[in-house]
Amino acid sequence: MDNATQLKKKVNQLINNNEISTPCLVMGLGLIDKQFSLLKKVLPNVEVYYSVKSNPDPLVLSHLRHLGSSFEAASLGEIQRCIEIGGLSTQVHFGNSIKKREEIARAYELGIRSFSVDSEQEVIKVAEMAPGAQVMVRLSTNGKGAVWGLSKKFGTSVARATELLRLANSLDLVPYGLSFHVGSQQQSADAWAVALKNCELVVSELKKDGIKLNAINLGGGLPANGYINRDKVMDFDLVSYLKTLKAHIDKFEENCASKFKFMLEPGRFVVANTGVVVSKVLLTAQREFEGRVENWVYMDVGKFNGLYEASDIQLPIHLLDDVNLHTMEDTVPTVLSGPSCDSDDMLLPPNTTIVLPSSLKEGDHLLFASTGAYSNSYATQSFNGFNPISVVCIDSNGELITKENTVTYGVHKIAI
Repeated sequence: MDNATQLKKKVNQLINNNEISTPCLVMGLGLIDKQFSLLKKVLPNVEVYYSVKSNPDPLVLSHLRHLGSSFEAASLGEIQRCIEIGGLSTQVHFGNSIKKREEIARAYELGIRSFSVDSEQEVIKVAEMAPGAQVMVRLSTNGKGAVWGLSKKFGTSVARATELLRLANSLDLVPYGLSFHVGSQQQSADAWAVALKNCELVVSELKKDGIKLNAINLGGGLPANGYINRDKVMDFDLVSYLKTLKAHIDKFEENCASKFKFMLEPGRFVVANTGVVVSKVLLTAQREFEGRVENWVYMDVGKFNGLYEASDIQLPIHLLDDVNLHTMEDTVPTVLSGPSCDSDDMLLPPNTTIVLPSSLKEGDHLLFASTGAYSNSYATQSFNGFNPISVVCIDSNGELITKENTVTYGVHKIAI
């Protein structure tokens, strides 16, 4: 039984028993176990630093800590979340290369000693606010093969990275290593080969100065299954994908004739296909545009309160019970929209429709699968007065986690 089917079955029970209200994101913690175990099985010598930004729910973080994960944090807020669920400061890497001085100083006070940089100013800030800390310089990548390239805002060249690590050394920081990001939802494991080749060049150049780097941060980018691309569900052979990545890692160490600590920052890979957004139909209507009539369905979840990525990449959509959407005969092409008074609040990529039952009505439920990543973290706090999507978690035994089996620290629930 695949992840979507398992979650769909449980969601049916929760709705029938009136245990959840919509919109909400239902996370299967046992499914997270499967993804994490796969990483550790194929890449046993790579330390996982879960990317907190992908889903910062305290129960998810706590569960990953229990599995042995470290964390990549993009802000002081994310660092504090990691510490609040029992994470050790030594297991947190401050991965954003653009930081406030105050946040660097506070992170240092909390025990954080690992920082990413990609500019001279950032190196100097870290030296002043976090003396003696470890720094990792982020190399740029071209983002080819990724759904979201991430190739312009961050990173620097091989030559510049070499100079920045020399600068860090001169300022009594620890020139600890290199990092990069090959782009989110990267289609090809060979993207890492190109980035690691650039790392080789920096390692080689710094050896001439007697500077030995200790770590390579492989970043994020591992793909998640379940998204739809050109009407086909993405279904990567993840074992083969990870084995290819491992081969590139081994080749890198062989070429450098040295051993390194390898870090990996998966987010989407770990949680995307372990969550499903449950939503309810608010309204069905026919709209006329330029002489043609379109069928529109408005949901209680939209781009701004839980499904920000729905307009970028097509999500699998399911009905409740055992109804197969693709075998139904009485269907119509439908435009899906969220509840806000904003024309950008769409739940499909531009100029895209989805076939839905013509009988769909107010109060019916739709499930958006593969939404465990970036649904709650992207949600706005009060756009149009809508609350961000709530999160409920199912434990490894399929039971809903409630207040009775959690410990509360402030506003954070921590699984035990």
